[in-house]
Formats: sequence, C-alpha cells, structure tokens
Amino acid sequence: MSAARTTLALALTCFGVSSLAAQATKPKPEDTEVWTPVPRVVTPAKECAKPPSDAIVLFDGKDLAAWRSGNGEAKWKIDGDAVVCVPKSGDITTTHPYAGRCPTACSR
Repeated sequence: MSAARTTLALALTCFGVSSLAAQATKPKPEDTEVWTPVPRVVTPAKECAKPPSDAIVLFDGKDLAAWRSGNGEAKWKIDGDAVVCVPKSGDITTTHPYAGRCPTACSR
C-alpha cells in the first residue's frame, strides 16, 4: 500500500473512532437544557388575520383607545383600517406601561 493510502486509511480510522467516542459521551437534552418554567400555551385565532390568545391589541382598526397624545386624547385619525398622522398633532404613545413612544413621530 502506498504512503498516501496508508495515511488516508489511518485518518479515516481515527475519525471513525473519535466520532464514536463523541456519540458515547453525548449528553441528553435534559442534562443541558432548562425545562422550567413551562411557557403557557398560545392559542391561535379561529379566524384568519385575528390576534392569538396572548396578544395585547393596541389598535383594532376602530378607535385609538389604547393611545394618547401628550396628556390627552390621541389627535391622529383613522382612515380605513390605518392610523394616519394629523399634521402638527405631535407624537402618540400607547397607554400600556410596557411600551414607549410610537416609532414614527408626527412633526410635519
């Protein structure tokens, strides 16, 4: 056998032995992953384009009840199913405490 074939055969043998050794010591997922707390189940909507069970709806296409402008009512308008900026009306912010300012400010 030539030197190149011997080297190749030796390399393949070593690779096979090392991969078998790696499989023998491979940990189970339970050994390396956190399994608690178990997340709650999210139920998808029964109708297409409706929010899932865990969604917080900030705009339902009807009103701006979840939004404010400064300390008062949001001055933007609803056009069809979209919120549209009213010129010179300022920013709007959600009334929910987890969210900050609306990313698109209206300063035109």
